[in-house]
Amino acid sequence: MPSVTHLALDFNYFTAEFPSFILECHNLTYLDISQNDWNGTIPESMSSNLAKLEYLNLTNSGLEGKIFEVVVLEIFMGKHPGELLTTMSSNEYLTSTEEPQMLLKDVLDQRLPPPAGQLAEAVVFIVTIALACTHAAPESRPLMRFVAQS
Repeated sequence: MPSVTHLALDFNYFTAEFPSFILECHNLTYLDISQNDWNGTIPESMSSNLAKLEYLNLTNSGLEGKIFEVVVLEIFMGKHPGELLTTMSSNEYLTSTEEPQMLLKDVLDQRLPPPAGQLAEAVVFIVTIALACTHAAPESRPLMRFVAQS
C-alpha cells in the first residue's frame, strides 16, 4: 500500500493491535485512527516511517505512548530522540543531585546553523514543551490544550 496518501479509519471501533501495514504507507499525508479501541502503544517508528504525514488524529484511539514530543524532538535533533529520552528517564539522571550537563545546543541538529534571536527563543520554548511532555508523572505534563494554544 505504498501509494496510499489518505487513510481514515475513524469511528470503526476496532479492538485489535495497531495495524502494522499503516507503517508501510510511506506516502501517507493524512491519517485518522480516532474513535477506536486499539490495543497497545503507538509505534515509535511512526514518525520516521510516516515522514510525509501532515495530519494525524489519535483522539480516543485507545493507544498509549508518545508522539508529539518524539516528532518535535526528531525535527530539532535531526534524528530519532530515543537515546535522549532513554537517558532522561534513567534512574541515574532522575536521582542525580547535580545540575544536568545537557545543553540544548548539543541536542540540536549539528548540520544546521544555531538559531539566533527570536528564532532561538521559539526553539527553546518548543523544545521545553516537548521535553515537559516526556515527564514520567502524567500530572506533571502540560495539558494538550496548553500545548496546542502555545
